[in-house]
Amino acid sequence: MKKSRRGVVATIAALAMFAGISAPQAAFALEDWTWSAPENLLTAEFPYDNLPNAPLVIDSQGRMMAMWKSVDDNFYRMAARTSLNGVDWTEPEYFTPANQDVSEAVLAADNSGRVTAMWLDNSGNDPTIWSTTYDGEAWLPAVQVTPNEGRYDNMALVADSTGLLTAVWDNGTTCSIESSRSTDGQTWATPVPVTTDLDRCPWEPQIVVDDSDRLTAIWNADDGQVTEYIVVEASTSTTPGSWGPVEVLSTVGEDARESTLVTTADGLAVAAWTSNQGTGPAIKSRSSQSGATWSPIESHGGESDVSPSLSAGPSGTVLLSWAAGVDGSDGLLVRSSNDGVSWTAPVRISPEGDQVLDRARLSEDSCGQFVALWMATDEAQSTFFIHSSTSVNGVDWSSPINLDSAADLSMFPRIVEDAYGRVTAVWVSLNDATVLLQTSTMTKPACPSSPEAPVLANTGADAADITTTLTVSAGLLAVGAVMVATLRRRRTIR
Repeated sequence: MKKSRRGVVATIAALAMFAGISAPQAAFALEDWTWSAPENLLTAEFPYDNLPNAPLVIDSQGRMMAMWKSVDDNFYRMAARTSLNGVDWTEPEYFTPANQDVSEAVLAADNSGRVTAMWLDNSGNDPTIWSTTYDGEAWLPAVQVTPNEGRYDNMALVADSTGLLTAVWDNGTTCSIESSRSTDGQTWATPVPVTTDLDRCPWEPQIVVDDSDRLTAIWNADDGQVTEYIVVEASTSTTPGSWGPVEVLSTVGEDARESTLVTTADGLAVAAWTSNQGTGPAIKSRSSQSGATWSPIESHGGESDVSPSLSAGPSGTVLLSWAAGVDGSDGLLVRSSNDGVSWTAPVRISPEGDQVLDRARLSEDSCGQFVALWMATDEAQSTFFIHSSTSVNGVDWSSPINLDSAADLSMFPRIVEDAYGRVTAVWVSLNDATVLLQTSTMTKPACPSSPEAPVLANTGADAADITTTLTVSAGLLAVGAVMVATLRRRRTIR
């Protein structure tokens, strides 16, 4: 059962990258918070296909990097563009080797402006993990991180305040979550096990780091029972190269799905997931302050809610959002907490009649001002679009606006924000039989605690100069119908 379920989860993940009563939405106009007209970041073959978990990152210098999976001479490769202002972007550049099929790429940016990418190379009998680093000017040669022996499926990557990189991945051969470190993204330490369990075979790790360089990781594992339901487990590392005891966060037998993890700068780690077989509210969470014992389980929303998402910003506030109702037809709900235990009342921020699809994405500045993005469809399910709402306190939210009303289908938004209040969004669109990676920027009113925004130099070709086009196959044109069916199936099986 475990193998088949993991196969279903992997398939759905690839396609998809493609308690409380909601309070009435407050009338809270923020007219100055406007998005620029969407521009085409690129037109590439199948950028929606196996969209990476973190296709958009930003470093402390304000450099953004967007990446995507494309086709080069019939091989899948990863490519990227960088920008210092979300408007001017460098030309697309492949950063994985030619003639090798790759997937599952992740990015991490450090405080020096260095960005490291890690991915699976599927060219051999079993996938191997590789990495490379963008040093601010160019991509360095790719290096192999794991040996040829092993079955690697998923990975996660973070950089701490010193620039030390930590990667975690699952090794299906040894039924382990493994970890490795690197100071430069080119040379990696011998992997050490975070956890090993041959009976329950953990997978899909996630990792976060706080300002004290404390690492927290979570992952999925079978519960060890005859039913083989999923549990969420966690471990913390305060010393590079070593990990603490493993703790089961979810309730055994409740089948935890859609787990997600975030940490604040001061070390509050919060994990959330959807409880599939439990009673009462389906969205669950637990928190841990500075590596201490995890709090008791908190419940959120209703018994059919799905797609939890967590966000934390400079103010230390944690936002938890989720789609209410099994198909998201009851809206996007948001609540916040400063300790992971006490939460504000849920607020619905999506309009009546819209169906929320997949997880929302949120950002926050140092003044506690928030921006939310989410993927939605109308009652007729005739189109997919990206909605945005803003808030100055995490409680009162503006009326949603559509970022890309011209596109036929808009999906999978990602969002980053620099220290100066500039917000950049990237998403995938299908318009006039062409697949696009689109971008838009928002500049919020000045936040008193933010530094003055510098004048940034042009970083490369403007998006309007990229004119390569690709006609989409008839199968791709049916992606809208497939998307609804896939998301519904995911929420049924999860």
